[in-house]
Amino acid sequence: MTAAVLVGVDIVEEDRIVRAARRGGEVFARRVTTPAERGREPGPAAFSVKESLIKAVGSRPPGFSWHDFEAESRPLSGWSADLLEEAAGELAASTGLPL
Repeated sequence: MTAAVLVGVDIVEEDRIVRAARRGGEVFARRVTTPAERGREPGPAAFSVKESLIKAVGSRPPGFSWHDFEAESRPLSGWSADLLEEAAGELAASTGLPL
């Protein structure tokens, strides 16, 4: 049996997430991000990364919280960087949205 590779894509309107973060302030930040993420100021990207994972696994399992995983910002390398670059190019071309 071959292991499955799951991929999630989340396209968000950055301004919408920024507005939600401003309205919710520290409460929104504490609910959606981990302390380490808040220290790196990931902005809308952290929310999008987490939404992508939830979509990849099909839903948020009972008891699963936004703090159970963390968005990191680090350069990709090797095959994953090549795959992401190719996918981003195709998504940008098909949607007309900058990624």
